[in-house]
Amino acid sequence: MRIFYLVPEFWGCAWYRCHVPGVELKKRGHHVVLNDFLTVNRVKEFDIIIFQRQFIASSLRAIDYANSLGKLTVYELDDDLWHIDRASPAYNFWSDPRKLRAVEAALKACQLVTTSTPYLAELLRQYNKNVVVLPNMLPSEYWQVKHESREDGKVIIGWAGGAHHWSDLEILRGTIEQILNDYPQVELHVVGMREYPFKEHERMKILKPVRLEEYAKLLSKYDIGIAPLVDTQFNRCKSDLKFIEYGMVELPVVASKVIPYMKSIVHGENGFLAQNPKDWMKFLRRLIENPDLRLKLGRKAREYAQTRTIEKNVWMWERAYNLT
Repeated sequence: MRIFYLVPEFWGCAWYRCHVPGVELKKRGHHVVLNDFLTVNRVKEFDIIIFQRQFIASSLRAIDYANSLGKLTVYELDDDLWHIDRASPAYNFWSDPRKLRAVEAALKACQLVTTSTPYLAELLRQYNKNVVVLPNMLPSEYWQVKHESREDGKVIIGWAGGAHHWSDLEILRGTIEQILNDYPQVELHVVGMREYPFKEHERMKILKPVRLEEYAKLLSKYDIGIAPLVDTQFNRCKSDLKFIEYGMVELPVVASKVIPYMKSIVHGENGFLAQNPKDWMKFLRRLIENPDLRLKLGRKAREYAQTRTIEKNVWMWERAYNLT
């Protein structure tokens, strides 16, 4: 089959939601193209067209045209655009009601909607009844790296994400500073933000972002992964991707006790779920002081993460696109 992914940009969402499954489908013999531009001739040329986060008029016309030719039209969305945090850099862009109405029109016009979580799927079914959940997966070829054993005595607590996670990191304000004061061997490394919502400390470091292909190697240098997430409508629609990424490099994880993590993290077995500052302090201390516990939880986290590779789960896309 000939499959075209129309993406608005080439960053994280396009990578995980389109590039990763697209590459694996290509390995299975399908002709797959990913681009941010779609012509009339390309509509005619492809059997399946996936419209990721599209809202401009030309994309809406392309959906109608593809439908008229009998193509399978798919709308791909992995965020609740209707409830973005006002503090997020994306809020000003998506708060325009005309853009949201265009997204809603595209959702209704496509024959199929794909999304990343059951919670978000329920929200999207008010616009289209044919919604399929395709969870975020990792490509094994980039995740062969495991946690690097450390001989310098340091314990690095790490976080990596985007600038829109400022309010999530604020959950740890006060906790992180106390941890650094109490444990001279501990450092905090943050990737993806120019600054952080903590008081300055000599053992807090902001690292430069890396290419997604090099992301696993970056995470492997951490000793403990943190995944704070504010319990909001927007965040309830998010996925457990950060836990899977940490798990693939055998990192023990402390995550917020919120919907995205409560199914994949079994508390005390493959990670810790923290509900309040007292929990965060307790579980971070426990991991800092117990290297064997870090090793045990990291290995269990990797066992789970290994079940979430695209190679093992591409059948879900084949079934959704009716390729089997």
